[in-house]
Amino acid sequence: MAFLALQQDLDGTKWLRGSHWVFPSLSESVKFSYSAVMRWPYLSRQHLVITVHVIRDDPPGYNDVRFQLGNRGTEPYCVEYLEGQSQPEGVADGSTVTPEPGPATIDRWKLAISGISSEVNLLENNSLTHPAYMRRPLEETPPSVRIGMRMACAQIDPATATSTLRARFREFLGRPPVMELLRELTEVGDAVWTPRNENPPFNFGAILAPPGSEEIPLAWARLLLPDSQTQQYGRDARFAYLVLYLEPQQGGQPAPPAGLPIWHQHLGNALQLPAALAAFLTDVLELATTDDPAAEVAVWLKAQRSLTDLVEVDAFEAVAGSPQANWFTAYAIANPEGDHPSETALAWLRRLCDQSLHLIDYESELDSLRSTAADSSTAGRASSEGVLGLSAACGGSEEGGQRRTLGSHDPSRQQAPRAR
Repeated sequence: MAFLALQQDLDGTKWLRGSHWVFPSLSESVKFSYSAVMRWPYLSRQHLVITVHVIRDDPPGYNDVRFQLGNRGTEPYCVEYLEGQSQPEGVADGSTVTPEPGPATIDRWKLAISGISSEVNLLENNSLTHPAYMRRPLEETPPSVRIGMRMACAQIDPATATSTLRARFREFLGRPPVMELLRELTEVGDAVWTPRNENPPFNFGAILAPPGSEEIPLAWARLLLPDSQTQQYGRDARFAYLVLYLEPQQGGQPAPPAGLPIWHQHLGNALQLPAALAAFLTDVLELATTDDPAAEVAVWLKAQRSLTDLVEVDAFEAVAGSPQANWFTAYAIANPEGDHPSETALAWLRRLCDQSLHLIDYESELDSLRSTAADSSTAGRASSEGVLGLSAACGGSEEGGQRRTLGSHDPSRQQAPRAR
């Protein structure tokens, strides 16, 4: 019985504390550590085999049982080691744990309230310096939208030219779905992406503004690439990070608030950006992505007074005595068994209505959106075609003295009136 209890404790245990496991059936902790690795998937190729010597009093004797301990993906495992026989699914009988992580999952998401990485949380405070921001009083900051994400991928080749990385980043920003989302949220006009406030070769910034303008940019973006040097800045060298920030405008003034259907569209399109980032990293920068650890995405909405400056809710009543917040944060973690972006956007909207706006009887509005979620979940989905073939025809960049205006390839695309 003692052995059965011990086996039950060991099998699949997750008593992970610090850098070692604690096995409850043992009087003292069993501690071990891994050798250093350069890539996260390499950790799965290390394991430890231990022998448990169980002594019987009646009848006298003993049993020796061997267990294999290691990591499968990001989860620890402990299984019985059967030498000479096939191992349990996912564990090879050699030194490799299978299956190996695949490309990053970018089209299925699970709502995350906790468990999001500290690095993604830090993106909320990532900033870009510009004289116009410094001149503006803090209390005059208009409502803003910020989108941040991280994705595991290979490190950049040190031999890659900085000018190449900079140009490719701006070309990426000038193409769908980045520009489609920006056009939904704010007036773009003849603005172009130009580099600003960077720290190459792993930190690139850019602003979206009319040529020669000294006013506050329409938007800014930052790309943080994985590099061995990034560890000294407190970032995990296994990930690429992207931040997109804008202050919705219309006619040079803060844009009027948009209704829940429009915000469902905005949030759904924000969840298309990780797919575009994955294609950009893989097909353009040739940095293979991986789903281990999973990609993460976050959206931050902020306003000085109330979120009703961004979200139009005049048709709904609010719960008395529950002040409406002036900020909202939404998180999601990629998961092959998760929801399509449209469903995830609905889940975010539900949290916005419940926890930040405290609305009454809003559910029918979201139910009407759900009827089209299956179709809208695939509409506009980013693919490698969105970033392959980047060339001089790419809008939104200014290079070599020749300026190409955003949207110039499609004159019919004008800023539509903002739906209420």
